[in-house]
Amino acid sequence: MDDLDALYDQLDAYADSIRAKDRLIEQQASRIAGLEASRIAYASEFPPDAEGLPDVGNIHANIRAMKRDAESWRAHMREVERVQDLERGGFGRDAALAQGEEG
Repeated sequence: MDDLDALYDQLDAYADSIRAKDRLIEQQASRIAGLEASRIAYASEFPPDAEGLPDVGNIHANIRAMKRDAESWRAHMREVERVQDLERGGFGRDAALAQGEEG
């Protein structure tokens, strides 16, 4: 009977191990589902792909393009502000910088 008890103990240990691995798989599956949902949400902020779906394959490229566009707009706005300042007589920040008062 000792051999049979040892086999049952070994079987119980295997069953415990399998249950632990099942729990880990369930946790990872839940994590993956959350990551996929996040990816689709991010991609949905940009134009869709050729099939009209969220472009999940180009999220990073889209973000880089958005950053370039934002910097371009900031540069444009700085130029607009500089011209407006000059039109008002140059008494704003650019005039102060030109005279060495700021820096």
